[in-house]
Amino acid sequence: MNKEKEFSDIFSENKSDILISDGAMGTVLMQKESLEFDTPLEFNLRSPDVVRRVHRQYLNAGSQIINTNTFCANRLYLEKQGLADEVEEINLRGAGLAEEARADYRAYENSAPEILITGSVGPTGSEEAIFLDDEDNRNLIRETFSEQIEFLDEGGADIITLETFSYHRELALAAEAAEKADMPYFMNMSFTGPGPTEYGSKISDFVSLIEEKSGENLLATGINCLTPSKDFRPLWKELAESIDFSLPVSLLFNAGEPELDTETGDMNYPLDKSYFHEIEAFLNFMEGDRCIIGGCCGTEPSTIKKLYKLID
Repeated sequence: MNKEKEFSDIFSENKSDILISDGAMGTVLMQKESLEFDTPLEFNLRSPDVVRRVHRQYLNAGSQIINTNTFCANRLYLEKQGLADEVEEINLRGAGLAEEARADYRAYENSAPEILITGSVGPTGSEEAIFLDDEDNRNLIRETFSEQIEFLDEGGADIITLETFSYHRELALAAEAAEKADMPYFMNMSFTGPGPTEYGSKISDFVSLIEEKSGENLLATGINCLTPSKDFRPLWKELAESIDFSLPVSLLFNAGEPELDTETGDMNYPLDKSYFHEIEAFLNFMEGDRCIIGGCCGTEPSTIKKLYKLID
């Protein structure tokens, strides 16, 4: 299967410059109060039917791209969760559950559009990823990403999504791992404000990385996990203009401004009307150029359904 061609064909087949991705997986799963897991990744092992159902709900809502429930399912992160021995099974099942949901959807929808499964790969969350001047640290991080990507590829993911990275140097190592595996990939960064990230990465650093990695394996790039606010407009505008719209640009907002629950310590993302306002501003700016829209933390299938109706 020529995955690069398949991705390009989705735009053509839908006769649109816009593709709709899914919304959040982790925050949706952790709302299942009857199931007490420490991390959304445990659902792949202990309650796979719930994961499969959420994927199907996003497909019913209009998503053309669904992300596996494997965000940060790398060995270094899983060690902190006591799940290091489950890295293979979590990723294989994550990809498999998405594939099962896609097959089920296609079986019941005669005119179903082309659907892509992207293997979600997030940061390692490790100290080694901060101190990348050390060669041993770089090798460890690269190998960690390679392991996860290998399992996602084996499990059936069409494309790898590198997402929610705040440090462009760690993202570069993840991209190297995807290229080594000859996997097509999306590359996204996350910003908490219009300025540099907590690791000092600027939008210009991200643009430089995109230009460095530009090739047939890098299929799209963008920003995810950001607050839907006009304060961020300069970021995605600079990104699109700096790469001269040469790749599809993705924008995946959180549902709204995060709110901390002081009793439970959980972060909530109540849906705000600014989510749709900022998506509209982005689409108006991107008119005529290919883009991907969807949701991140706090968004749900109902959010994507409203987004689909807005586009339709």
